[in-house]
Formats: sequence, C-alpha cells, structure tokens
Amino acid sequence: MAREYAKVKAGIWQDDDFRALPPHAQHLYFVILTDPKLSYCGVTDWRPKRLLPRSAGWEMQALEEAAAILMDRRLLIIDEDTEEVLVKSFLRHDGVMAHNKLCVSAMLAYGEVASNTIRGIIVHELNRLAEEFPAWPTWEREQVKEVLKRQPLDPWSEQLGNPFGCALDPNLATPLAPRLAPNASSGLGVPYNNNSNSNITTTTYGHDTAAPKRARKAPATPIPAGWAPTEAHGVKAQELGVDLHTEKEKFIAHAQANDRRQVKWDAAFNQWLIKSAEYKQTRTPNGGGFSYARNPSQDAIDLARELYERETRLEIES
Repeated sequence: MAREYAKVKAGIWQDDDFRALPPHAQHLYFVILTDPKLSYCGVTDWRPKRLLPRSAGWEMQALEEAAAILMDRRLLIIDEDTEEVLVKSFLRHDGVMAHNKLCVSAMLAYGEVASNTIRGIIVHELNRLAEEFPAWPTWEREQVKEVLKRQPLDPWSEQLGNPFGCALDPNLATPLAPRLAPNASSGLGVPYNNNSNSNITTTTYGHDTAAPKRARKAPATPIPAGWAPTEAHGVKAQELGVDLHTEKEKFIAHAQANDRRQVKWDAAFNQWLIKSAEYKQTRTPNGGGFSYARNPSQDAIDLARELYERETRLEIES
C-alpha cells in the first residue's frame, strides 16, 4: 500500500552521520524516502535506471556511488537480486509502529517483501523498537506478534555486504571514516560489475584490511521466571514517585500476556518506570497521587493507550 506523503523530520539536520554525507548521497536518500511506492514498512523498488530521469543530468556512476555510501552507512539496505531497497530507520522515524492501525498496514507490507535480507533487518528494527518502547499497544496486535517471531538480521552483521562497494570514489574515504576501515580507499578502483553476483557478498575495504566486526547482539528472551526489580529500581521508583510493587505486577502481567521478549529486562523495567511516572503526570496535572483502585490490568491497558497517543505527538529519537 503506497503512502500519500513522506515524513521528513527537521531534526535530520542535527544527525551527525547524515550531515557527513556528500550531497549526491543525501539526494538519493530523499529520492528513496519520498518514492510514491514506498510501503508502510519502508521498502520500495530498486531500479536505478528508473530513478535517473528524476533529476536532470543524473548519471548512473553518481547514483551507484551514492548508493555505495548509503549502504556503507546502513541508511539504505539494497538487495539487487530482488530489486528492493529498505530505508532502515523508516519504522523508527515515520511513527507507523506507534499507531495502532498503521502498524497492521506495516506488517501487511512486510509480508510482500521478497528479500530475506530486508525481511530480517525489518524484524531486527522491530525488536529494537519493542525494547525501547514496551508500552506501545502495537505489540499486542497479532500481526505484529507474528512478524516478531521471524528471524532477525543485524544490519551490521558479516552476512550483509555492499553491492556497490567498488563504486566508491577514493576521495570519499575521509568523510566516511567513522564507517570505513583505515585503508578504505586502497581497493576502490575496481569498476562495479553489474552482471556479477560477487558484488553482493562482501564490502570492499581494501586488499589487506578486513571489514570491522561488530559484537553479536544477545537474543531477546521472555521475562525470566522469578524476575524481580533490583535495589536500583526501588531507588528509581521512589525518585519518580511511583509504587514499585504495583509497577512490577503490571510489568510482568504485560510481558506474559503479550509474549514480550527483551534483551535486557532490567533496562526495560527502568524504562517502564519512567514512562509510568510520565503517565502519572499527564493523568494528575497538579501532581496529586495516582489511584490504583481499579483493576491493575485495566490500568496497564490505559497506560499503553495513553503512552501510544502521546508518543505519536512526540519525536521518536533513535
């Protein structure tokens, strides 16, 4: 399902990585982000020859060079085999996952993605959002739960190469230093071969320089049996003015009822306490006490709904 408009946050110009991009890479990013066919999960067709007519004088070499830079920064994920491209941060910054109905459209769009690589990265990004925003009601939707069961793929894993690695101009090695190996420019003179599958297996970092390895992320797991808040949680709850025991019961009930999975459950509960305190302030503007006279499970539902409505009005920070 195509969108009618694209959300571009003004805060993008505060992002150091984006400001470090050369103009033609920023241009390609906006071309993809505003593509009429971009789906609710951030995927559209990757057909470079159809992109060229969108700007006068745009040449294939410049487009491939821009694609190489965006792939290297993992701002775009391109699968040439399936002719698809993913805007990696789309689900985070467009706000569709904070919307209880649009999230279903995003999951339906996920089902139409052919690339296994892109599918895995979408699941990875969803897991990150679920860990950071556990109170969103979207995680209770069956369509979302089904997608979260799929195999995630870390975009920085060694499985993901750069199909345009050889298209980088050596002069671009300096501004891309945070993401490239020290000798990145030494092996970039080989022309890109459009007909070779070897281009999509590894990123070119130079003859003697291996690609930097990133530590594997620990798998997300259900809440452990017997999990309990720490002393630090008790101090945090007291500082925030929320009841630790009540929040613990609501947190565990929410996690078990929705089959939630987290990498760091203590960190997730810390975030839960912060969001609960914010919710308390929105419900009691004068700072009065929050009543738990109703069923705690109903309060949990109301909390999720309130946070979802509030988050859709706020910037979603990466």
